[in-house]
Amino acid sequence: MPAAREALHLEDVRRFYSLLNTREAIRKRRAGLGLHGRHLYQGLPGEFAEYLQRYKSTNVHRVDDATTKGLHAFCAAEKRLQICRPEDTELVKRQILMNFAVWRLIGGTTAFAGEVGFLTGWGASEKSHIRDIIAKGFEDNRVPTLLSDAYSWPRRMRQTLTYSNATADSLEMVLHNTGKLAVKGAVLIANATLVGKFKVLDMLWAISPEVIEAAKPNEYGHTSMERVGNVLKTVPFFGSGLGCTREAGFFAKELIQDLVDTPIFAGGRTNVADHNSYCPVGPGSINGLKLVFRREWIYPSETLPMIQALHSFAGDFFEGTPQELDLHDIQFQLCEFQKLVDGFNVFWSCSTPNHGMMSPYESNALKFISVFGTA
Repeated sequence: MPAAREALHLEDVRRFYSLLNTREAIRKRRAGLGLHGRHLYQGLPGEFAEYLQRYKSTNVHRVDDATTKGLHAFCAAEKRLQICRPEDTELVKRQILMNFAVWRLIGGTTAFAGEVGFLTGWGASEKSHIRDIIAKGFEDNRVPTLLSDAYSWPRRMRQTLTYSNATADSLEMVLHNTGKLAVKGAVLIANATLVGKFKVLDMLWAISPEVIEAAKPNEYGHTSMERVGNVLKTVPFFGSGLGCTREAGFFAKELIQDLVDTPIFAGGRTNVADHNSYCPVGPGSINGLKLVFRREWIYPSETLPMIQALHSFAGDFFEGTPQELDLHDIQFQLCEFQKLVDGFNVFWSCSTPNHGMMSPYESNALKFISVFGTA
């Protein structure tokens, strides 16, 4: 971490925290002062105030986001476990895990979760139910309400079904991957169709008992996100890499962040032993790190010390309560930081040559180059 901290330019750190501070100021104005509309942004300090007025952005803390709040309220995990029979406790925990996975990774919206309901199992009837919801949403022109554009899995289906030339053939491909628009290849099938997503979720349901076991406290009474991540990473699309080098990825991180605020993780976030030493990342935060650190390529092993280095500046630059800002908040906002680059439609200048390093996260030719200003 010291080396990563020394590699940072203070101006880049200031800009990153400027985004966090402005976003947190908006949340506090809305929650504490009840401001809305143009009044929410009047006199808002920070260089990103105008950007945040024009573009939707997540809160600094994931738990403050409307979708997260809505999904947890709808799940009512603690109440479900309170009223279930003792012998059904493990099953209900598996159900909670599976519902968050389905809600987040297929739909990504509270509207989708509300129509799916709380699933008590995972099989043919549940899959048919989800297909019916998507089909009815397409018929009623409600796909944008049901499917989020914030996640890659629902985004691809949303795009397919909302194109101006979308037809019944488009719907058939999404629902069954049949017909003249059927796609090939495991990655494309998983991204574009329910068929691929269901296969991945089949595997997640199969290992869900192991996930629940991994989330239990150790002999000292503490839980571990890494233990859970090590189980989840075995599922396709929940990790990257091969064999002993495989690491938990974006989907694993998203699911862990939901589960840690349920009784599956006894004692919640404050009881997680590795809360500030384990932080899986996805492509969005990788690209955010490239911007802040002025790097063209990043090894997966570098991401944690880089995030820890950024986090170490919270006391100097974060205008909220630094103690409440954790690694996952930094990771969360790195994704927003790279979206900001797209939002401003700016070409960034390279500062580090490519020495042949090829990140396994970079399967797509993303047009993210490094830094603000000059090197």
